[in-house]
Amino acid sequence: MGKQAQAERTCMMIEIRISNRCTGIHARVLRGYYLHNLRLEKLALDEHLSYPHIKRIRRDALEMYGSKIGEEDQPITVLYKQEAE
Repeated sequence: MGKQAQAERTCMMIEIRISNRCTGIHARVLRGYYLHNLRLEKLALDEHLSYPHIKRIRRDALEMYGSKIGEEDQPITVLYKQEAE
């Protein structure tokens, strides 16, 4: 698998995991910040919220995401190694 295809697949897997664990504004903030490389200031403007509020939403979203990670979840790099074998 080429590097471009692997990067696209990794982004897709991260987006799916975010969608499965977070909803609404929490998912939008995580996607925007971590996948689309948007600054929190830009996200605040786009969502019509203050910068401190967006910071709080991102923190809450990360806590929400982390609380829904189970033992069956594997790091994405482990998934690639298993496919190569």
